[in-house]
Amino acid sequence: KEQARLIGGNMAGKTPRALAAEFRVARERNPRLQKAVYHASLALPKGEVLEDDRWCDIADDYIAGMGFEGSQYAVYRHSDRDHDHIHIVASRIRILDGTTVTDSWDYPRSEKVIRELEKQYQLTPTPSSRERDSRAPTTGEMRRVWRTGEVGIRELLLTQIEQATADSPTMPEFMNQLQANGVNVRVGYTRTGKVKGISYALDGVAFSGTKLGRAYTFPGLQKHRGVRYSSDMQAAIEAINQRPPLTAEERWQQQQERTQIVAPILYQIIQSADGMAYQGRTYATHWDGSHLTLKRLSDDQQLMQAAWNVETERWEPTELSHLGEPEVEQLQLGLKRFEQQQQQDRTQTAAAIVADYLERLGEDSHQGRTYEAYWEDESLVFIRRQDQARLMTARWDETAKAWEQVEPSQLQAKDMENLNQVYQRLQAYEREQREQRQRQRSQLEL
Repeated sequence: KEQARLIGGNMAGKTPRALAAEFRVARERNPRLQKAVYHASLALPKGEVLEDDRWCDIADDYIAGMGFEGSQYAVYRHSDRDHDHIHIVASRIRILDGTTVTDSWDYPRSEKVIRELEKQYQLTPTPSSRERDSRAPTTGEMRRVWRTGEVGIRELLLTQIEQATADSPTMPEFMNQLQANGVNVRVGYTRTGKVKGISYALDGVAFSGTKLGRAYTFPGLQKHRGVRYSSDMQAAIEAINQRPPLTAEERWQQQQERTQIVAPILYQIIQSADGMAYQGRTYATHWDGSHLTLKRLSDDQQLMQAAWNVETERWEPTELSHLGEPEVEQLQLGLKRFEQQQQQDRTQTAAAIVADYLERLGEDSHQGRTYEAYWEDESLVFIRRQDQARLMTARWDETAKAWEQVEPSQLQAKDMENLNQVYQRLQAYEREQREQRQRQRSQLEL
């Protein structure tokens, strides 16, 4: 039986011990991260074989597609089974800055990247793990499509389960996550206390684990999805079983509340980006003047459509949303990162304008009708006079050739607009002065 061979990656080490030492260096950048290593397996259909170089190219593109740029990774090749395949081991901690590669929705993102690589490298398409592990709908189930929309709910339910198992939770944690997202999940027990099975229901449509597929049964969740279970969890599971299922009204209320959290975030991002749409790595949002939509890129699933209600002065869903707690948390975190980057970008522009303005005036400080600016030691301070808010304190970093925030900036879009207008007026005035001096010199020469 042939052992795994190291064939690629971006690490210097060639032995397991050397590679482990390199991974520990990245681990030190973020020691509190629980799941620091990402594993992936890419396989060819039976009978197909690739050269090492081609496998390395595919692995490199997979790593890039999953957002692991700047992370350490190693590629191992196995030829001990009836089909050629590789394993990729990657650090979720970027070595340069210690930031973390998200593992949210890593399954659907991975499947999307794999489908793209199959086209790019002209490989024979292979069934996804969902296609292998889930059972196809029966003829009877398909007859209910038009009446109940069950197939769409089935796909949504599979995605909810995959999301809830992303971090290898315990069985009670897994159940709580699904319940929080509107999925009613129940574990059945025999009279003797043995587990009989697990069932799921979403929007009134119920499935047993067996109906969904082997990876979604009670033992399958442990074997294929990494859910942890021990017999001492029975009391917690039975307590979850006793919770009344969410009614349609409760589900709608839940999605209304989540929409009212998410929609303002999306609208703020779109407005700040000065456009009608914005796309990140995981989500895309669009505003058409009346409706605001949110779509998940990995599976093209629309998670929300909302409109602004003038009477209630709040965002309300126009269709049943499918926002889970992870979406809410991730978008709140995404807004925070967006605002931080936005303030960094605004600081670069504002500091350059204010510093140049003071230099042109030949002054260390200046007070206008709306703003005040001055040098404080080596820091440039910019204040709004109306409320004495310190909008920016920045220092020039000669090494980075950039302005850095001494303290978090609070520059708003209106401040940037005012600064640009003042700067343009100053430039126009100086241009007029230069032209006037040039005309005067021309007259003297005559």
